[in-house]
Amino acid sequence: MDRKSYVIRLIIVCLLLLATAAATAYVPLSKSPREKGRTLNQYLSDVGGWSSFEHAAMNVNIQDSLTTDDSLFTTYKKGDRELDVYIGYYFTSDKIGKPHSPLVCFPGQGWSTSNERKRTLILRGKDQVPLHVNSIIVQKEQDRQLVLFWFQAYDRSCADTFSQKIVAFWNKIRHGREDNAFVRVSTACDNKDIETSLSEVSEFLEVFYPAFLRYVKQS
Repeated sequence: MDRKSYVIRLIIVCLLLLATAAATAYVPLSKSPREKGRTLNQYLSDVGGWSSFEHAAMNVNIQDSLTTDDSLFTTYKKGDRELDVYIGYYFTSDKIGKPHSPLVCFPGQGWSTSNERKRTLILRGKDQVPLHVNSIIVQKEQDRQLVLFWFQAYDRSCADTFSQKIVAFWNKIRHGREDNAFVRVSTACDNKDIETSLSEVSEFLEVFYPAFLRYVKQS
């Protein structure tokens, strides 16, 4: 490498360091969590004809370890269709990484996993919001389920916590908001192929995700 190229690269590195320092200096400090007017259970009790009818109880030790600021663990039903939703919600970004990926927790509870895949679902509607998710099949004995999950960073969905941390940093600078969450949606697929089950979950997410985003953006 000649001296000129070395100097140019050194200048670029210095500028990037200065830009990072300046951005960090302008990140507002969190005075207190941004509490919502209503809880997740209250706000998302009914979405687009899907009614929340059964609130499951989570193991106390697991709930304590997740240290959520709010959470939703329920079953939604529409006609003869049912699916389960879990949301672990946090008001501050220092708790990013608290939730364990289903790729870790399901095998730890005796489930086998397969068909892991990252997907981008383009939800219909005027904004055509992209939803970045992971999908897996989990099975324990005769119980077989399709599971979709993602990590929310304010108004953006992320397929992993690394992306979530980057997006959360910029949202903190741009919006002064640190809201983040882990979201998991699952449905039984004992007698269905994956694509049929995915289509049914996607139909639910068409109405659920916009409602969830409205909750996220509340002051």
